[in-house]
Amino acid sequence: MAGYTDLELWQEYLEDLSDQPWVGDMLDLAKPAITKDGKIYGMPLALEGWGFIYNKDLFRQAGINSTPATLTQLREAADKLRAAGIRPFENGYAEWWILGNHLLNTAFSQQPEPVAFIERLKNGRASLTDNMIFKEWTSLIDLTVEYGQPNPLQTDYYTQVANFANGRAAMMQQGTWTQLQIDKLHPNLNIGFLPMPINDDAKAMNKLPVGVANYWVVLKNSRTEEEAKAFLRWLVSSGTGQAFIVDDAKLIPAFRSIPATEAQLGPLSGEILSYIKEGKTLPWLWQLYPGYEANTWQMATQIQSYIGKKIGKEKMLQEFQNIWDDMSAKEASE
Repeated sequence: MAGYTDLELWQEYLEDLSDQPWVGDMLDLAKPAITKDGKIYGMPLALEGWGFIYNKDLFRQAGINSTPATLTQLREAADKLRAAGIRPFENGYAEWWILGNHLLNTAFSQQPEPVAFIERLKNGRASLTDNMIFKEWTSLIDLTVEYGQPNPLQTDYYTQVANFANGRAAMMQQGTWTQLQIDKLHPNLNIGFLPMPINDDAKAMNKLPVGVANYWVVLKNSRTEEEAKAFLRWLVSSGTGQAFIVDDAKLIPAFRSIPATEAQLGPLSGEILSYIKEGKTLPWLWQLYPGYEANTWQMATQIQSYIGKKIGKEKMLQEFQNIWDDMSAKEASE
């Protein structure tokens, strides 16, 4: 199950796993989503991260010698790519989750105190319509559309990844989960991650969102509860279990004691590991929104309307606020 909202929904059925030996080995960033009242209720399946995946060879071909970390630098890189006859972005904006979960997360995660900001929004003590970071965030959308392919709202995930892997664009917003698909389409493609900047604060912008998509949990009072716990212990402590996670599934382990290298996982996960080590990560937050993915799906629809020029920036932010208010009211009444 996912964390935060799913934990609230299912917690009464879940076994407290706080006494399990692997808990102390978990990376700190994997804990908040599955912690309630100081207790741990799940084991992280793996870490994942995303950003702008970029083709290093195409960047070099365009004469880009340093990776962009700010919005201005990203625009400059896009200009150089276009001047070299290379499409800067391949946008998969037909997919609501690329927009509503991942792209929108950038605006929330760059708030000074993201979790507290979400709570203030829920309580009506903050607004999306007058938030400067959300207004800056729209500039990133504009940049990707301006320097992307025609009709981005007609491009789905598979087309986006295939076009990028085949060298038709230098960047795409995607995550570590694309590595296996890219490897099948174009083995040994020279790729890495760029941050998704919304302004020119280089220190704040040079971060990548990293989190846990799903957790293993144990049904409380199950007849096989102890066997389930034993399996989870084996998975992260035995050589065979660890090899499955890293070598077979190519997953980034969420535990300090499980070794993993770029050679094992691929360049995308290798760069995520570097960002984690340097403490340059942003949180995943949509699991905290009222209504969870019912919320992000509706907000993604508004982003698509904005990209399609059916509504303007102010209207999009107002629709975000309306969706948020409706979902908050439903959550409060339950």
